Amino acid sequence: LRYQIRFLREIPTEPEPVDLIATSKILETEFRHIVPAEFKKPPVDPDRRVSLPDLLAEIDRPKVRGLNLRANPDQALRDLETLEDWGCNLVITSIDDPNRTAERIEKGHQLGMEMFLAGEGNFKEGLPSFDSYYAEPRSETQQADSHGQDEDHYYWESIPPTRDFMADFGKPMALATQEERVLYWASCFRDKWLTVLKTVRESAPKGGVWFYTPSPGVAHVDALDFHKPFFEKIAEIGEPLTVFPFYYGIEYNQAEYMVRRWKDAGASRVVFLPMRGFLTHPSQFLRVITASRRGGADGACGFNFAVGEAEPKDAWQWQSVLLAAEANFPTPDMKAYCLLEDPAELLEAIAERGMMLEEGSREAISEAERIVQSLGRGEPDSGPRHKKPLHVRIEETVSLPEALPNPDHPAWKGKGFLQFTGDEIVLSGPEKESLNQTLTLLERFALLARVEANANNH
Repeated sequence: LRYQIRFLREIPTEPEPVDLIATSKILETEFRHIVPAEFKKPPVDPDRRVSLPDLLAEIDRPKVRGLNLRANPDQALRDLETLEDWGCNLVITSIDDPNRTAERIEKGHQLGMEMFLAGEGNFKEGLPSFDSYYAEPRSETQQADSHGQDEDHYYWESIPPTRDFMADFGKPMALATQEERVLYWASCFRDKWLTVLKTVRESAPKGGVWFYTPSPGVAHVDALDFHKPFFEKIAEIGEPLTVFPFYYGIEYNQAEYMVRRWKDAGASRVVFLPMRGFLTHPSQFLRVITASRRGGADGACGFNFAVGEAEPKDAWQWQSVLLAAEANFPTPDMKAYCLLEDPAELLEAIAERGMMLEEGSREAISEAERIVQSLGRGEPDSGPRHKKPLHVRIEETVSLPEALPNPDHPAWKGKGFLQFTGDEIVLSGPEKESLNQTLTLLERFALLARVEANANNH
């Protein structure tokens, strides 16, 4: 979109006559698609991208692999165990029966997860409320790690004016610049969440705050871009704040761009939030989450996913989120590591070509032959038949992969590693247990590759 602003020297006294189209003529109008002169992509800087080796070098830095869980109270407890098995370390839950909610939060903490709590109420109605949950004292294990709500809007929409503009800027708002107005509304937004933080810490002294946001919006659409001062003011909340920017498309640069804008503004923790129901291939989840990692994200968290209550045909969606998070956001507690800069490439290659176990690897893990045959398929079901299957090589070795930037770190001790180059998938580890963990990682890639292949055929 292009804009032109002109100053009129004189105020028009009479409007110029306009020829209106008769209503009957509208039905006879020929409509044509407008073809843009160019399709602009969100601006990203390849030189600033965060690579997987960058995160491996910061293996001790906390990273999020999460899910906003949708489940009834009984199912939720079982789902937490399933999510823990898939490497999930953060769950967002909501308030139903306060005591059942406390049970979920305590269970998640026992499994080593952060537990975030969504408050009651809508952003249009004011602050989120946690009164029903904290009506009675909660033990530390039952206190949520962070408290928030969905801020489903851009900029200052629906932010109530809570400050005195004249006191802040020394002039009425009518005489203010656009940036001063942005700073005013950003200050009101910041104050809202500082108020929430102060309130919840009366019941959960270590609790933080969080919110979902679609800001910044799609690049090149806003005529006036004041995201920087707006975000910088909100980032003043500091370490207690977690921001969840969300985007549901497949313009992967947009995910990278959104995260980068928040990180550049100084937000301490930015976690990308993909949603179910919008993407059609597992590889799309992997690519958009990888893009967010390149933008500097502190993790990824799927929004509004059922696990145990999901239709079997939809399970691949939450599985894709957590596999992508595990591949892109490594932490020391993981049992196996995926050493791939672009994990979607492995998934797509398995979907197209299938896998076969190399001679000599059959004795390393008894389960390997069964898994590779049943999921990898010696001859792929889809794709060009002339393409040879990927070879799976299993190495029981104490030698660490050269891709590790800090080989002396204790995080790698006893762990397995998954690598993929060209036509070969390599599973390595010092013992059978570590190899089995790596095989589980490959098995999950293969399960989602089967979904990918079916999606490609339709």
